[in-house]
Amino acid sequence: MTAENNSLFLQLFSRWDTGWYVAIAQAWYPTLPAPAWAFSPLYPFTIRILVSLGLQPLFAAWLIATTAGLTCVPVFQKVAEAYLPAKRTRTTTILYFLLPPVLLFSGISYSEPLFLLLSLLAWRYHLSGADLKSNLAAALSSLTRNYGVLIVIPLVYDCVRRNELKRLAFAPIPILSSVGWLLYAYAWTGDLLAPLDARSRMADPTPIAIMRAVSDIMKGHLGSIMVLVHYWWVFILGIPALLFVLVLAKRALLIDRSLGIYTFVSILAIFIFGFSVTSTTSFLRYFTFLFPVGLPLYTQKRWLLTIMVSAFLILNYLMWLGFLVGGYSP
Repeated sequence: MTAENNSLFLQLFSRWDTGWYVAIAQAWYPTLPAPAWAFSPLYPFTIRILVSLGLQPLFAAWLIATTAGLTCVPVFQKVAEAYLPAKRTRTTTILYFLLPPVLLFSGISYSEPLFLLLSLLAWRYHLSGADLKSNLAAALSSLTRNYGVLIVIPLVYDCVRRNELKRLAFAPIPILSSVGWLLYAYAWTGDLLAPLDARSRMADPTPIAIMRAVSDIMKGHLGSIMVLVHYWWVFILGIPALLFVLVLAKRALLIDRSLGIYTFVSILAIFIFGFSVTSTTSFLRYFTFLFPVGLPLYTQKRWLLTIMVSAFLILNYLMWLGFLVGGYSP
């Protein structure tokens, strides 16, 4: 494959935020508050390491993400086996990795595959009693996405409810890693909250306009209803998707209370802290990469299973097409 063909191939998996990760890997973070600080350091750091070994940046980004995405499949299955029968586990694993947008973002140059893998490893090690490995994986998860630190919630809750308090000795590690990242950003920029404030510099006007319209309507300015009508697609597509995720989260709560609480807290945190600064099309990506939502994905009815698989494949095709041509801006 020629260098030109190789570049064209990599472009299929490199859009939108990929450019930020690669730019950070090459030049690292700026010394002033800037949008780059919105992106957590672990993924660009691993790209930076491979680039220093001679790999082309886009190839390094794709290699890390794809390797992590593929590794997630057997690790998720191992986690599922702790709760489900073997036959159901296989079906659940297939359905989860066909779930839009899990399939799409497990194979493109984003940090999601690495985040998912580290979250899974944190819980997998916890189930096996390897608490140091579990909390180290959780710490790395917190350095992959800001809300990755929330994986410490089920780790701590599960130990407390089992009265295994000695296992909490390593629980501060993920929290300290998050604090360390904020202190590092402060040392570089003079802004302690640079990683959190950076998102506001990339704010999506859609959720801001919706929030403003809702606020105006509550104050009696009914003319703002037309603003909500303008964004009808957010409600038509977003509300069913959110309800679907919440149903899965509720079922995850029945499978393991610790994981259910983690999922609900993460969804709430992402929604509250991200609504005014995150692209509306990103929420489903964030929610579905909370691995507990995949555990309840199962049905014994073949006709329903066929419908689910068909629907997932169609939606994944549309999302991939949008990702490539610009109709889906994640």
